[in-house]
Amino acid sequence: MKDGDGYRLGLRYLDLGAYIRGQVTGSTEIKHRLQELATQTGESAQFAVEERGRTIVLFREVSQGGVYSRGRVGRRFHMHQTAAGKAIFAHFSDQWVHEIVDRYGLPAATPHTVTDEDALFDELDAIRDRGVAFNDEESTEGLRSVAAPVTDPDGDTLGAIAVAGPLHRVNGDRFREGIPDTLRSIVNELELNLAYS
Repeated sequence: MKDGDGYRLGLRYLDLGAYIRGQVTGSTEIKHRLQELATQTGESAQFAVEERGRTIVLFREVSQGGVYSRGRVGRRFHMHQTAAGKAIFAHFSDQWVHEIVDRYGLPAATPHTVTDEDALFDELDAIRDRGVAFNDEESTEGLRSVAAPVTDPDGDTLGAIAVAGPLHRVNGDRFREGIPDTLRSIVNELELNLAYS
C-alpha cells in the first residue's frame, strides 16, 4: 500500500496468515489449551512448529500477569535457542539435527545459549528421557521457559507447547517440576483430543 512517499505491507497479509494458521492440525484445540495453560500458570503460553530448520511461533496466549517476550506470533528462532525448538529437535533423528546445525550453526542469542554441538546432543538425550525441554535464559535474558512436544496419533511431531515467564517467578521447583507437570497434563489432554475428535 502506498503510504505518503513510501510503501508498507497491506493488511491482506493478515488474512493470509490467519488462513495458514487455521490449516494447522488441531488449531482450535491448540488455542483452547494455550488459554487454559496461560490461566493455570499465570504466564505466557505458545505453540511453535518447525519449518525449514527454524522454530516458528504460531499461537500465543498471555495471562493477565504474564510478560510479553520476543516470541510474538510469526517470529522465527534458531531451534537450539528455545525450549520449544529443543523439544521438537529431540523428536527428530540425530542425522536431521546434524543437517540443521550444519546449515545454520549454533549462534548464541544470549551468553546462556548452548553453542556446542556435543552439549546440544547431551541435552536432547535428557529431553527425550524427561519429556520436556528447558530454556534458562537461552533466548532472552531474564526469561525461562519449559516446553513439551505435541504429537499426532501416528507419533509424528506437530510442534511444541511452551510456558515462559520471568526468572523471579519461574524458578526452583516451579521451574523444574510444577510447570513441567502442568504442561505434560495439558499436552496429554490435547493429544487425546486430537486422536479421538
